[in-house]
Amino acid sequence: MPWFLHLALRQLFPPGKRFPAFATVSILGVGLGVASLLVVQTVMNGFGEEHRLRIRESFGDCVVVARTPIERPQELLKALRADVDALTQADEATVLAVLPQWDSLAILLVVSHFEHVHGLEITGAQVRRCRTVADLLNLIPSLS
Repeated sequence: MPWFLHLALRQLFPPGKRFPAFATVSILGVGLGVASLLVVQTVMNGFGEEHRLRIRESFGDCVVVARTPIERPQELLKALRADVDALTQADEATVLAVLPQWDSLAILLVVSHFEHVHGLEITGAQVRRCRTVADLLNLIPSLS
């Protein structure tokens, strides 16, 4: 046995003593420290989850961040407004395929919207089968 280990064990557990005070206090101190660390870590993880939930509630689940600065924000804003105008002018007879925004991401957003707002679980295949806005609305039982 190495000399340093021998000295440490002899200091911690001196011969002739059944429960040395130094060893008892040391072991209890380490145990209490580990227990308090576990409690603090658990509580902080709970607070972290609460903060993440509040951030998601206030900012949404999807945040899009540009990798580079937006060089012409006015043009981007104009294009976004045109997209919104195209969607708001759609009526029930509008064919989804003619909308420039109708793509796989729009299908994903529709599926997510149905689940979160209407409590309905629909599949992407059901949405892809819809040809018009009216077909989409017919997927909601309370509207059909």
